[in-house]
Amino acid sequence: AAVMLSEAALHESKTDFERAAAVCAAALDLDLAAPSPFWACLKSHRAHYAILCHDFATAETDIKAIEQRTDHQKNLFEPLLALRARVCCESGGAERGLAILDAATAEDAGIGRTRYVILCVQLLLQLGRFDEAGIMLDQAQNEIATLSKPTVHSLRAMQALAQGDFKATRA
Repeated sequence: AAVMLSEAALHESKTDFERAAAVCAAALDLDLAAPSPFWACLKSHRAHYAILCHDFATAETDIKAIEQRTDHQKNLFEPLLALRARVCCESGGAERGLAILDAATAEDAGIGRTRYVILCVQLLLQLGRFDEAGIMLDQAQNEIATLSKPTVHSLRAMQALAQGDFKATRA
């Protein structure tokens, strides 16, 4: 199963998310002892790949299965709050995703501040709350050393596109 997880990561690096999800599913079919820490890690990976494939039903099923086994959440690839917010972000439930993140800090969500800000900005842009997204991005740019220039540029371009300012995306 560990080798299969590595294979899934290889498929992800080639942006073959469907194959990565299928490999994780096959690894889970090996009758791993549920709820072992590795089982939870595999479920988390499969939820991640399912989100990338827009298979939100599978992602939700895996997240719920992990939630029922709260004693193993520390071993996850991606923490559950972040997975839930990503499902909302990708499936059109931006308001719910933002509510999930608003109720938690980056630490509560189990993700770094940079990933937290990126996800919040994406959700705010989907909701048309452009000013709030810009303010959050400005604050984050000043306080987070790990927020790289390409990341900021990409988020600013997303903001400009969401507002219909196509010229600003080229700056």
